[in-house]
Amino acid sequence: MNEKMTLIAILVAAACTLLMRALPFTLLGRKREVPKKIRYLGRILPSAIMAVLVIYCVRDIATDFSGKGIREIIAASYLKILNFLCTCPIKCNIMMQASKWYMM
Repeated sequence: MNEKMTLIAILVAAACTLLMRALPFTLLGRKREVPKKIRYLGRILPSAIMAVLVIYCVRDIATDFSGKGIREIIAASYLKILNFLCTCPIKCNIMMQASKWYMM
């Protein structure tokens, strides 16, 4: 792509981002009360997206539980337990990174 096409692609991406960020405010206007459906989606979607990401990450684990597959399952279980027990997100992330480096 030449410079003109690159600039056009950046401008289109910026316009789409701006539109998507401003759309909820323009649709809701100055209403103080958020509709029930939007609140429901805001409560449900984060955990649903996380579930999809977890499934995406562990989809390639070997199912015969030999070799690398069992180590990946143990590592994923360890990280989930660590995440569940930690109350400080920064400390939890540091411990997860340290354990990931150790397991490599």
